[in-house]
Amino acid sequence: MRLVKCQIKNVKTHDDLTVNFSPKITLIGGRNETGKSTLIEAIHRTLFLKATATGAPIEALRSKIHLGHPTIHLQFEAKGQTYFLNKCFTGASGQVTLLSEETGEQLSGQNAEECLAGILGVKESLGSRQAGSLLATRWSHLWVMQGSAGNDLLKNEKEYYDFDSLLIQLEKTGGAAIQQSNNDQRVIKKIEEAIEENFTRRGTKKNSPYWQRQKELDNAESALEIAISRLEEYEQSSEELIEITEELNHLQNLELPKLLKQKHLVSIKAENIKKLEREINLVEKELEPIELRYNTSQKALISIRQLKGDIKKKEQEQKESFKEHNQEKALESLMTEKLKTKQEMHHKLKEDLGRINKRREVLQVLVDQARIKESISRLNTELNKIEQLTTKQKELEQQVTSYSKISRSDLQKLKELNQKIRDSRTRQNSMTTSVKIIRSNQPILLNGKKLPIGEKEQFSKTFELEIGDKIALEITPGGYETLSDVQFKYKEMKKEYSNLLSENGLQSLEFAEEHFETRFSLEQQIAALDIATKESIQSKKEELEECKLKDWDFEKQILACLKNSKELENEQLLSNNVIELTELQRKAKKAFIDTSSSLNESEQDLEKTQSTVQKFRSDLIENESNSKIINGELISSRKILKSLQEEHGEEKLLETKINSIKLQLQKSQDHLTNLKSQFNSLEKCDKSSDLSSIENRLKSLDQKKEALIASKGAARRNCETISNSDPYAAVEETKVKLENVETDFKSLQRITDSHKLLKELFNNVQSDLSSRYSEPLAKSIGKYLQPLFSKQPIAHLSFNQTTGFSGLQMKRGKEFYSFDQLSGGMREQLSAALRLSMAEVLKHEHDGCLPLVFDDAFANSDPERIPHIKQMLTKAVNQGLQVIILTCDPESYASFAEQIFRLS
Repeated sequence: MRLVKCQIKNVKTHDDLTVNFSPKITLIGGRNETGKSTLIEAIHRTLFLKATATGAPIEALRSKIHLGHPTIHLQFEAKGQTYFLNKCFTGASGQVTLLSEETGEQLSGQNAEECLAGILGVKESLGSRQAGSLLATRWSHLWVMQGSAGNDLLKNEKEYYDFDSLLIQLEKTGGAAIQQSNNDQRVIKKIEEAIEENFTRRGTKKNSPYWQRQKELDNAESALEIAISRLEEYEQSSEELIEITEELNHLQNLELPKLLKQKHLVSIKAENIKKLEREINLVEKELEPIELRYNTSQKALISIRQLKGDIKKKEQEQKESFKEHNQEKALESLMTEKLKTKQEMHHKLKEDLGRINKRREVLQVLVDQARIKESISRLNTELNKIEQLTTKQKELEQQVTSYSKISRSDLQKLKELNQKIRDSRTRQNSMTTSVKIIRSNQPILLNGKKLPIGEKEQFSKTFELEIGDKIALEITPGGYETLSDVQFKYKEMKKEYSNLLSENGLQSLEFAEEHFETRFSLEQQIAALDIATKESIQSKKEELEECKLKDWDFEKQILACLKNSKELENEQLLSNNVIELTELQRKAKKAFIDTSSSLNESEQDLEKTQSTVQKFRSDLIENESNSKIINGELISSRKILKSLQEEHGEEKLLETKINSIKLQLQKSQDHLTNLKSQFNSLEKCDKSSDLSSIENRLKSLDQKKEALIASKGAARRNCETISNSDPYAAVEETKVKLENVETDFKSLQRITDSHKLLKELFNNVQSDLSSRYSEPLAKSIGKYLQPLFSKQPIAHLSFNQTTGFSGLQMKRGKEFYSFDQLSGGMREQLSAALRLSMAEVLKHEHDGCLPLVFDDAFANSDPERIPHIKQMLTKAVNQGLQVIILTCDPESYASFAEQIFRLS
């Protein structure tokens, strides 16, 4: 099949676009968003989608700027005929026609779609539902869509590269003629049919014999589990009925009578406990006022003793505070004198630092002035050098004019012409023919003249040789027409060589080389001088004037500093030597740093002393305040002590009163303790026999009795229900049925496992012979990649009858590298070689030709690889394939194509 012409209307950005395709290589160029990929997508959908298709693939073709439905007219050659295909995608009412130019037969609708599918070698044209899953698989091995050039084609399913057709063609061409005999194919087909009867790729096939046997086995196992469960439930209900009967008898005959007897005893003892409680309450009420009088007297005694101790302690603190206050007053005057001395020292250091700083500033101005003076001297020297270089440059420019102006390209052209003239002369000499007669028994004539024996003649043109009367030969030495061309080209090159020498005023190639080298050397010197004099004299002069102005400013600053400081007038600071001034500046800087450090230390010491004095004064004030507080507290404590003594008496009298109350309190507490002990003994004895607790337990036992009676009835009914159908017999019956079903399932499972094993063994044997399929493709890939390498590259891929081709690798050096390990450019080139190899195999069922599309397929390839890619594609074209290249860089691929089309 070969594409001839395409016209698309109302497709995305294209209003009406017509493209003619070359039988060999067609180049379609244009910038991004000019619709290159749109053109190929439109052709692809026209070939493989029904005109009535809808959905995303068709919506992607619709134009948002042009009115009308997407319409494509495609002309192509296939099956020995030329076809005209027209499709208009208008949804359910889409139209399609297919016209044969040779027969004049025109089909439309479904007939046209079926005929088109037959021509393309596919099962059917795709509808809306199939487009999403199958459209991408159609011709994906021939058409490289944008962005997929670096993808590994063999990682996809077999449908993506037409595996079945590829296998058939490999077998037809002899590459795998003994891979499968007809009997092998029938056997594997029978095995696959047997497996497919029971299994799919996802697992067991629904409603198959295997599925049914497995379902029966599951049902039998479930039935057995249910029967065993019912038997266990029956046995459990029987045991539960016995346990409930025993528990109910125990409750009625033992526990209830025991609790009723215990309730009667507890009622008698409860009366005794209430009598003791009343007596205890009476004693506790009598005890309360005695405890109150004892606690009050005890607290008063403790307070009197504590106040006496506090008064004695505060009187001692008052004496010590007065003594300490007198000592601190004496220290205050000494610390004040020390602070005054440190303040005077700090003031002196501050004045010294200001004087040193002024001196440092004057030295900085002097250093800057000295550097400006050096810059003035340097600029004067540079101006003199620039003037000398300008003079030398003019002398060299005068010397250059005396030499020929021949360019490097003309010189190179002279060398090439000289070499070609020598080669042409040598070729002429090699193309002449020599004739020499060694011996002869008949007269021999050359161009009608007799040639003596032993003499040699040379000819560069056609001559006639006559041997006797009946033999005449016409001999053309080396091809006369070729020799004439060589002589003509030799004269033309001699003429061009002489003209080029005369144009440049030269006698020979040697003179040309000498003049070029000398002039080139002089021009380099001039260029170097030109670089050296690039800075203009005017710029240097302006810089010099600026430096002089700065020098004058520095002079004024020095005078101002000396005038404002009387101390600096007496010092010898003025000097023009930068080194001396820098040394003076360094010393001044060191003196400034040292004085600053001393001043900082003095400030810190002064602040510390001031803080100490301030803290001392604060402490003195605080001590005076504390003394006043202690005096106030002492007066208050004496008043409280006097009040307590007046209310409760003196300390000894109060102690006697407390002892009397304590004896009375102890007697009442002992009587209360004895009563509580009796009460506690009665309470502990009857705690477990509490009346309310017994009544609650009786109530609980009654409820338990009713529950047990209900459970006993339920267990009896459950036993009777299950025993109606014998549970033991049911278990035995389901076990027998499970054994029979399990035997049938295992028998069928052995058969299916044997089918799988047969298929696996068959596939293993096929895998051992897979090289008969993979080697032809690998060799073809290597053939296409040969222009890209100095050595023959080796490609490798694997084959499996089930999964198809896989594992594409390339040998670089001594190692094989997988597709993903290669660079982006190499993946593009290897992928292209694989597609070309597949197309070369598949072309035999498409009239010896298939169209291959490369949409920006070499974007990552190095520029130096482009000529090699051209050789690879040219080789494919020579094998009868058609190549269409779409690129954003048409200039790099312009030499490839016989037909170039540019999109604006």
